[in-house]
Amino acid sequence: MFQANFSTNGYLSTQGVYNGLFADPFNPDAQSSGSFSATVSSSGSFSASFRVAGTGYSCSGSFTNGVYSKIVSRSSPLLPLQVNLTLDPSGVGHLIGYLSGYTWTVPIQAERAAYSNSSPAPQAGQKFTLRIPGTTNSLVEPGGDGFITLSVNVAGQVSVVGILSDDTSFSQTASLSALQRWPLYSSLYSGNGFVMGWLSFTNVPGSQPSGQLVWSMPNTPDAKYYPSGFTLLPQAVGSPYALTNGQSVLSLNHGHFVVEGGGLAHNITNAFSLAGSSFTPVPTTNRLSLSVNSSTGRFQGSFYDPASLRTYNFWGALLQSQTNGSGYFVNTNQTGRVRLIP
Repeated sequence: MFQANFSTNGYLSTQGVYNGLFADPFNPDAQSSGSFSATVSSSGSFSASFRVAGTGYSCSGSFTNGVYSKIVSRSSPLLPLQVNLTLDPSGVGHLIGYLSGYTWTVPIQAERAAYSNSSPAPQAGQKFTLRIPGTTNSLVEPGGDGFITLSVNVAGQVSVVGILSDDTSFSQTASLSALQRWPLYSSLYSGNGFVMGWLSFTNVPGSQPSGQLVWSMPNTPDAKYYPSGFTLLPQAVGSPYALTNGQSVLSLNHGHFVVEGGGLAHNITNAFSLAGSSFTPVPTTNRLSLSVNSSTGRFQGSFYDPASLRTYNFWGALLQSQTNGSGYFVNTNQTGRVRLIP
């Protein structure tokens, strides 16, 4: 006589790839903020990696009753990190935990990638642009608008290329979760600053990506722009971007190019006409030159300021859903905003 006892494999519903973030929700800091990713197998074994202050670390092992804990060493003089992870047994695709340093503990939140070649993402094959707004006081904080161009492939992988309005560029790839979200994180300023936050799509046709970001730069005396540092909480707002034959890149025939802040004595406005992807400025003393990359929605150019007797370069991105575009220009020690409006 034999007796067999069976139990459910609790890890079948939790296997997959997870992407997430960790940070102090009240006081995010470069030394305790970063990105997290993990691959969990059907047996409960996993490998994980995380990035903090510009340096990557990794750990691997197996969950025991859905829980894992380990000390991760770091090169001297940095002290070790304590990693604690918990899998959500309900199978909804969450992995949580916390990461601890010597004087801090921050929560980890990660979500499972939801799409594959056999289960395509709703946004597969689409392109998008987002605006990352700066401030109105360009003397002490970035005054222009940064921007992101992104694409989504069939498997739900989001590829991001961005430029912040202090002329700092970044890039990233992550995967969409079932909640239509992905974690954005990039270490900046030699590991002493960062931009991060959860961005998401709405579950409607033509959905516009958006989300709250944290953008932080420390006091950096030798920085070209804003050496005193700053921490901003920009609300990123986006739009689908598509080039349709026979139509203009924005739904207008005429508009205005507007320059604001950035240390200029006065705002500048220059009218233009638009046909397809060709911007034709009305000739003025501003000597406006403007071109758009019709495949990505980015634009760039230059203008002349009669008051300062200087030519300034600018960069930006179009937001088709909002029928406008915005970006930034660079001055000697600060940046300002440029806008394309109806």
